[in-house]
Amino acid sequence: MNPRGRTGPAQVRRPRFGRALLVVAAAGLAVLVPADSPAVASGQGPTTKGVLSGAATVSPCGSFGSVVVSYALTSKNVTGIVISSIPTACNGASLYLTLTNGTTNAQAGPLTVASGSVTASSLSATVTAASVTGLYIGVLG
Repeated sequence: MNPRGRTGPAQVRRPRFGRALLVVAAAGLAVLVPADSPAVASGQGPTTKGVLSGAATVSPCGSFGSVVVSYALTSKNVTGIVISSIPTACNGASLYLTLTNGTTNAQAGPLTVASGSVTASSLSATVTAASVTGLYIGVLG
């Protein structure tokens, strides 16, 4: 007799959550590095045989310590941004920006740097000028 008082071989019940955790963990790993992400190194694409890694030397196009930022306002809201005095070595590069007030992020880009300047004539969200807490700039290329 088995532990339940029945005849026949004892059956062991296994918890089913083990497989679910494995599937969830595998799904989480699948989205960590999307193939079209700028974080994927050039020439290092995903393969069916394994995970690759790569390295590249990255050099800045110049210092952004002296850039001048101007906001275009409509009813006290930032509706556009002009960034000037960008180092000329950055000309032709793609610029991405995020304007934040700690709660809302307004983004623009890619914007092409030309003659040391870039203009974002529209933003992805509305931020009140008085509430701006930061402007983050990224340059690619």
